[in-house]
Amino acid sequence: MSNTPRNHHFIPQHFLKAWQQSDSKIFRYRRLPSSGEMEIKSVAIKRTVSIQDLYCINFPDGGFEVESSHVTPSD
Repeated sequence: MSNTPRNHHFIPQHFLKAWQQSDSKIFRYRRLPSSGEMEIKSVAIKRTVSIQDLYCINFPDGGFEVESSHVTPSD
């Protein structure tokens, strides 16, 4: 069983810590598409600005080396 992280942040957690409250949370501002109103919510850094498997690449051969796919040309 692999212990590979799956919750990938597109803004690094260490960057967000500059704005954290004492309970390791930040304020998230979001415009609700249904009403157009602004939602302000206190959220955990670990569960915001992230998407599951954002940086995951599945190669047809089952490999996982990203560098090889960019450096070595395929024939």
